[in-house]
Amino acid sequence: MEILELKKVNTGLFKIELNSRGEYVEVSIYNTVFFDRFAAGVRYILSLSEKIQKKLRRIERKYKNRQDADGLAEAVRKKIGIKTDFSNEAIKVIDGIFGEGTIKKYFHDLYERDLDFLPDEECFADFFEQITPVMKMLSDMRAEAYPRKQGIDGESV
Repeated sequence: MEILELKKVNTGLFKIELNSRGEYVEVSIYNTVFFDRFAAGVRYILSLSEKIQKKLRRIERKYKNRQDADGLAEAVRKKIGIKTDFSNEAIKVIDGIFGEGTIKKYFHDLYERDLDFLPDEECFADFFEQITPVMKMLSDMRAEAYPRKQGIDGESV
């Protein structure tokens, strides 16, 4: 009986450092659904952002003529509820892409200072501004790892 030799497989695993404390997420460029999940997640969060902006404008219009304390308080409560729902949904989406606790790691300092911290739209925009170039680089590395095969006539297969 022949003994098979075991070799370490290149997992294409990369660590993305999320904060100055060295907390990270791991990403494999060989995960066939990861990049699709990232792109779909970005589209979904952008769509949610557009929807909440519309909802916030509706509240502004609805309470435009209510300048009394009760009207103003009710408008503020409704706006905060909409923004809170957005933030919680965005966290679920991002954690679903990169792993549980990604947002808490990325905003570690803010969570540490305020246990009730909940990122707003600007925070998510910052996260995507930072992570998108990294994702582009990993996507390019994936493309290089899988060069297109050439057919007999030299055309890509």
